Amino acid sequence: MKNLRLVLLLVAASGLLLAACDDSSSTNSSPDVIGVDVTNNGDVTGNSDLTLADIDQDAPCNYERCGALCVDLLTDQENCGRCGAPCSADSVCSGGVCVCAPGLVSCTDTCADLSSDLDHCGNCNRSCPTGGTCISGQCDCPTNTTNCGDACAILNSDPDHCGRCGNACPAGGTCTNGVCACPAGTVNCGGVCAQLSSDLANCGTCGNSCPDNGTCVSGQCTCPTNMVDCGNTCADLSADVDHCGTCGTACGAGGTCISGQCVCPGNTVSCGNTCADLSADIDNCGACGTRCDQDTGVCISGQCSCVGGYDICGTNNTCYDTQNDPSRCGACNNAQCADDEFCIAGACACRPGTLDCNNDGQCDSLLSRTNCGSCGNLCQQNEYCNGGVCTQGQCNGDQCGNLCTDTNWDPNNCGQCGDTCQRDEVCVEGNCRNYRIADGCTTCGGCGACGGNWDCCDQLVSAVPICVEDANACPRLP
Repeated sequence: MKNLRLVLLLVAASGLLLAACDDSSSTNSSPDVIGVDVTNNGDVTGNSDLTLADIDQDAPCNYERCGALCVDLLTDQENCGRCGAPCSADSVCSGGVCVCAPGLVSCTDTCADLSSDLDHCGNCNRSCPTGGTCISGQCDCPTNTTNCGDACAILNSDPDHCGRCGNACPAGGTCTNGVCACPAGTVNCGGVCAQLSSDLANCGTCGNSCPDNGTCVSGQCTCPTNMVDCGNTCADLSADVDHCGTCGTACGAGGTCISGQCVCPGNTVSCGNTCADLSADIDNCGACGTRCDQDTGVCISGQCSCVGGYDICGTNNTCYDTQNDPSRCGACNNAQCADDEFCIAGACACRPGTLDCNNDGQCDSLLSRTNCGSCGNLCQQNEYCNGGVCTQGQCNGDQCGNLCTDTNWDPNNCGQCGDTCQRDEVCVEGNCRNYRIADGCTTCGGCGACGGNWDCCDQLVSAVPICVEDANACPRLP
């Protein structure tokens, strides 16, 4: 049909050209060519629904061009509103918009007849049950069936609605006169008709499952020859790495089971459920079960040691940073710093903001009127030491004796004057908080040593980052 139309159009075009050369032709109209009329405004009428612009690409188009066609985007079914936007068979193009045909309603992505549409019966998206009909906008089930929500069911014989809606018969069963029944020789085992003599999931009795690789013969679970029932599987005790020699005896990771004996490869030995290299395994270093420190420990030639300058303290191979730990400063035992000191480079020193100004082993605050900012810097009688500088007027912080301090951050006056934090504590917002060295970290960026309710804080009471417990901020100088 399309080829015939094209031929007619070509013939029409030829006729138009010949007519233009005919001296006897009228100046106001063109002659008919095979039933196709060309009007003065360029439209083609008669046996064609195309315009002259569709025949001759150089002819004027009074509408819009969509490829080779000249179309009215306000009414064109194939190009509604824009080129290449067709309307569905149940809608029409009106004003450049696809609208449902008279008698139909727009329901999401379709035009529906609410009086008869099974998926939109009476209202959009209201579906009738399987087997039902929609009549005058109402769902209805055939005679002798019952509406069971999803389907029109015959309660006497429907295995999904047997006797009443929702009463499903077991898999493999039938519904007769509204009563579920299993075939002869089978039993209803919780939703399935099972043959107890051969059913792997119901062998002998309902729910009795045979092990993997097993079979059910005459109601008895049986394993293949040379295999043993080990609970949930049939195992070859001579070669099964999970059941080597006896059920439940597992060989270590990397091991094999040979003639019922676990064998580890190369220079490894069996340590419980793994094959371990006792010379390098931090969980089995030198002997099975001997664990090195899990954070900074290593196993070298069967001996636990530490990395990063840490030292082993005690008998459990725990590594400690004796260069920065105030409880083990410079040595593992009996090397505790005083509460007003911290550990740096393996030696106890006064905490930041304090110095031993009297050489008596006591750390003096550099916020006092007698040592303002530095030892021996004495403020005048009408001056206070504010932030380590002698200034006239009043103390800008909290006055504790001759100190002008901030009890939110002062470990010697934390929360109130005279409350001193212990050596393993820092003062944060008026509360003494426990801290520990952030093992293995040089900065808090990317440090994974803290975590949980511990926050990483960069250097203040240590040359390395610390982990502070239950703090919403890091310590700072008062």
